[in-house]
Amino acid sequence: LCGSTYTYNTEEKQRVVQGIHDYLYQFFGSSIDYEVESMETHLPPSLKNINSTRIKVPENTTAEELEACFTASPNQEYIEIGGHFTGNLCANSVILGTEYLRIYCSAMHGDDILLRFRGKRLDVGGTIFHDSTIVRFLNDWRTNKKKWIPSCFESNDYLIRGSDGEKASVLIEDHYVCFAVWNGNSCEMQNING
Repeated sequence: LCGSTYTYNTEEKQRVVQGIHDYLYQFFGSSIDYEVESMETHLPPSLKNINSTRIKVPENTTAEELEACFTASPNQEYIEIGGHFTGNLCANSVILGTEYLRIYCSAMHGDDILLRFRGKRLDVGGTIFHDSTIVRFLNDWRTNKKKWIPSCFESNDYLIRGSDGEKASVLIEDHYVCFAVWNGNSCEMQNING
């Protein structure tokens, strides 16, 4: 429905959006990828069968309010969070288990997210990390304490894990960390364009 516009009473947003989504799902089924994208003024409703979500978090959003956006589709392939995200997530957040998590927020401490992420690829920009957290994360991976296997990207800086010889590329810049395990002998950046 690219380019379509719907007018409805904002108090009935959840019901209207859910009805449209249910109709589309009945018509197309699971043969297509369903994505949700929100503006910075409102969080999106929680919908079933969503593959990816891009959220611009409004100001003063609580961790519980953000988590509620994912209750109907907790196992997504891609989640992108921006806007006024403070870095606060629920204790066992489904967001930290998504396959590819991308977060771009300024002046946010990302230590907790880096250490708790359970997915395959984490891309965090505009964020502050303590050096000790990055070292701990890399040491945990190197010593095989963390079974995290993200997608890969090109980098001249890499680690080799002693237990199995697995290689991982590391890119650390001011307010940016990217980490990915090599796939065989080659390493290529896998991009998901938003």
